[in-house]
Amino acid sequence: FMFFVYPDIKESRTKEKLTEISQILEKEKVVLGSYPKELKLIIRNNPLRKSITMDYWENEFQYELYNDGESYILFSSGKDRNPNTDDDIVIKN
Repeated sequence: FMFFVYPDIKESRTKEKLTEISQILEKEKVVLGSYPKELKLIIRNNPLRKSITMDYWENEFQYELYNDGESYILFSSGKDRNPNTDDDIVIKN
């Protein structure tokens, strides 16, 4: 028997989705002059973005716009679904 160890596909796809969201946020900043106040605003009327704010463990991504409006933190609570633990996946700009 051969046994292959695959990396956690949910983690990999969640990282890809976070990168995609980050790119959308950057485009919003360029076009509208600011980041959205809430992450769900990036969905707009685009049906392809309906589930973009959910990670692959079916949890909402956490998004916080800092007071200066020029930076944010975007993260998934990861596999354990608890924020501020070792498995969180975080993007800051």
